[in-house]
Amino acid sequence: MDQKTIHQLNQINRDFYAAAGAAFDASRQHVRAGWRKVLDHLDRAAAGGDPYRVLDVGCGNARFGRFLFDRLGAPLFYHGVDADTLLLRAASANVPPDSATLTQLDFITDIAQFRRLDGPYHCAVLNNVLHHVPSGALRRDLLTACADKLSAGGRLVFTMWLFWEKAKWRARVTPWSAYPAIDAAQLEPHDYLLDWRRGARALRYCHYIDAAERDALIGALERHGLRMVVMFRADGKEDDLNQYVIMQKQP
Repeated sequence: MDQKTIHQLNQINRDFYAAAGAAFDASRQHVRAGWRKVLDHLDRAAAGGDPYRVLDVGCGNARFGRFLFDRLGAPLFYHGVDADTLLLRAASANVPPDSATLTQLDFITDIAQFRRLDGPYHCAVLNNVLHHVPSGALRRDLLTACADKLSAGGRLVFTMWLFWEKAKWRARVTPWSAYPAIDAAQLEPHDYLLDWRRGARALRYCHYIDAAERDALIGALERHGLRMVVMFRADGKEDDLNQYVIMQKQP
């Protein structure tokens, strides 16, 4: 995928959040079932007196940060990163300013600036982010950049939205003819447009990560010095809507 197409797909999602951001924020208030399983691993890792440092990439309204401040059995420092102004404004109300910082940054179009963010962190999290990242190469680079932010023994937590496996979400796929300026030859397998039906009508770019790509991403992270801790499915009515992966940076 060329840079022009990456920017076009990213702009579709920037436009989506501009049109539907308020409705999206309202729909993203609950605690996900999978987070409770993640918390078990973070609680064990966070034992000690120093604040547990968490980098939340694509933090949105920081509801995961709020969950950690409410549930983590240790002091916490939280750093949320997102490109959207409205969602970051909502995030500022969800996390305590004396123990958190929020950074507005589009890590899709400026991954170099993302790499310059201070570290290290005990944990880096990408909750429902990767499906909005155009191109397999950029998804891999973003994950390895997050791994570089970890201290020895730190955890990388990321999820993959399995929307293509559900008839409900497949029914929302919209033909790419809605954006004729995009060169279809530059799209990758499992790149889709999904319509949004809550509040404003809008389209968003989403990528389905299949098992082969999932394994390739995990392999790239293993070569980057991480090891698998656990992988599981959770969330949604059937508790299988998201694939969770937790990996640990080797000492």
